[in-house]
Amino acid sequence: MLLIYKIKKLFGVKHKMRVKHWESKLSEYIEECRNKKFSWASNNCGQFVLEWEKILTGQTRFPEFYKKYKSLKELKEKLKECGFKSWISIFNQRLTRINPKLAQRGDLVTTRSNNSFCMGICLGINCAFLGDDKIQFMSIDKIKYAWRWF
Repeated sequence: MLLIYKIKKLFGVKHKMRVKHWESKLSEYIEECRNKKFSWASNNCGQFVLEWEKILTGQTRFPEFYKKYKSLKELKEKLKECGFKSWISIFNQRLTRINPKLAQRGDLVTTRSNNSFCMGICLGINCAFLGDDKIQFMSIDKIKYAWRWF
């Protein structure tokens, strides 16, 4: 771990830290989003998790996506423009992928829905995902992939 820190310091990579009181901020964020309807323009799963990253750390590793698309078509174009096929591929490159069974509160998680992946936030034994009309909670057992923000 010390070696990783020294390498990051040598190359100027800033270590992201959680903000103070992040757990209460997570609860507040979930409550704020609880009854919001899905909208590609303003409330989609990508923006849901990127906003959480911003709250959790005060910054984002995905500035080219944060509040930068308003439709699925725009998202796909932006992913392609940046050299990625999906959210999964960009998360694998920029975050630390973990075993889904080891996901903890605040971690980024995905589950399979129809023929695509939905992104959400781990809350412990359950995870929060955006539904059509409100947040849906799902058992951590149904998680396909998970990542740590650090």
